[in-house]
Amino acid sequence: MEVKNIDAETAKEWVKKNRNGILIVDVRTPQEHFSGRIPGSKLIPLDELPRRINELNRDTPVLLYCRSGARSLVASRFLLQNGFKHVYNLKGGIISCPDECIE
Repeated sequence: MEVKNIDAETAKEWVKKNRNGILIVDVRTPQEHFSGRIPGSKLIPLDELPRRINELNRDTPVLLYCRSGARSLVASRFLLQNGFKHVYNLKGGIISCPDECIE
């Protein structure tokens, strides 16, 4: 299965519309997360994802992001390999997001 990339404008709409039942996961470090994040996102750093995968529901769509999109792409592929069907990567990472979609 291939990773589905979404752009910042789509991510902004998902956040604005109560995330449409999508779980937003930040795979950056805690320091990066607390310096600015997408509202309502859950922090699971990339290196912790394998041991924390059970915190995620395989039936819930997941949007992953990092700073530039590289780490979240790795995380997206990992989730797909582990039975997740609805996985989205924020193309360009949080640096591509408009200021109003970051808290």
